[in-house]
Amino acid sequence: MEKRGKKNNWKCFRVDDGGLVVCAPPSPSTGIAYQIDSDIEPRFILLPRNESLRINKDGKQLCKAMGGVMNYQNNQKRGQSKQVVSENKYCTVGARPRRSARGVEPGHYKMESGSSKEDWDIVVDGVKRGEQAFHQYMGTNVIRQIREARNVVEWERVRSSNGKEAKIFNGVAFGMNIHLRAHVDHDFTYSVIQVHVDGMEYGLYDKVVCYFCFPRLGVAVPIKPGDFLMINALEYHCVSSRCMEDVDVYCLSCYLKTAVVGGNDNKRVLTKEEEMCLMEFDALGKLETTRKTRRRCRELDV
Repeated sequence: MEKRGKKNNWKCFRVDDGGLVVCAPPSPSTGIAYQIDSDIEPRFILLPRNESLRINKDGKQLCKAMGGVMNYQNNQKRGQSKQVVSENKYCTVGARPRRSARGVEPGHYKMESGSSKEDWDIVVDGVKRGEQAFHQYMGTNVIRQIREARNVVEWERVRSSNGKEAKIFNGVAFGMNIHLRAHVDHDFTYSVIQVHVDGMEYGLYDKVVCYFCFPRLGVAVPIKPGDFLMINALEYHCVSSRCMEDVDVYCLSCYLKTAVVGGNDNKRVLTKEEEMCLMEFDALGKLETTRKTRRRCRELDV
């Protein structure tokens, strides 16, 4: 979807009209990794259907818990670049950068908002299942980045009422029958998307309930209940409207914000270890710039 003019005039592409190429796995035992020659890591990874269902057997408890949390949450207001194109409620919970001050809000749900601890703990379990998928299918370099970052700095993460804590993600966003304008997110690592339908046991050959779209790539990924999709959130992305009007689709996204990893405080004094990491990062950036310049020179025969 793209926005035109000053008013909220949206251009919507129908997947079945050929506006986007459907990138579907050939069998339940096969996944998808989208990567071009210049990419170090894939733009997105769809887990094989049989592996997703080994982790997500059904979504009954999770759908009920998400509904319970949404009942007591205010609708998340997003900027125009990430606008929710739906009248349904969209919630983001967990640790988050403070809006008008330095620092990060804690990674536990505010119990005083009215939702039950049981509902929130089930949502946290859903986040941890997303992390299980992440560790099983994400590339070694990405997993090493997370591990090394945690060796240097501890960031606030999603945690349950009984103290169980996610290993990676600081927040989770979810809603029922929602779709968003195509956008990018300033995330530190890959986000993990999972889709659920209440009241059903998942099977290998379930029908597609929505598409996850990458309009800049011209690609749409068909999503079935229980599927896991890992995305580089710096690539333009959005979830489509649901495919069947009589089926309620819950979409849940686990993410790690760069601002949370950095503590949302530009005035904080860095430790010696952090300063060394910054120096190495700057050196790598200069090296990459030099390589690109030399490559351009060779292409131009300079």
